[in-house]
Amino acid sequence: MIAERVEAAYRRIAEVDRPEVWIVLRAQHDVLRDAAEIEVRVAAGEVLPLAGTLLAVKDNIDIARLPTTAGCPAYSYLPGETAPSVQRLLDAGALVLGKTKPRSVRYRPGGYPKSVRGSAGCASTRVRLRWLEFGVGGGGGARHR
Repeated sequence: MIAERVEAAYRRIAEVDRPEVWIVLRAQHDVLRDAAEIEVRVAAGEVLPLAGTLLAVKDNIDIARLPTTAGCPAYSYLPGETAPSVQRLLDAGALVLGKTKPRSVRYRPGGYPKSVRGSAGCASTRVRLRWLEFGVGGGGGARHR
């Protein structure tokens, strides 16, 4: 069941064809592998309240093995650990599809929908376009939305 949700999300991403909104979009097969692991855990009786929930994370928040650039390639590094706020979501069964662009780099010719405001709006755009169920963003401070 979770695999179908992942496949539907990637189909929607392809239909909408907005690659510029992602810093990193994980390969579908990697997300499907994670989905299969979650399904096994749930089948074994583990309680995962966010099992299969799809999310994107703003690119100023670390996820292990995904580059963090904060929208600036010169700043790019590969974190060894995932930010605690995101790790708690993953531990509860959520699946990260990728990392979204911060406000400073989200504009392009033609722009984003006018309803998007602030850098957390990048993830909200993905939710509005039915790619995700929620997004994680935050300013330069400790707030995460």
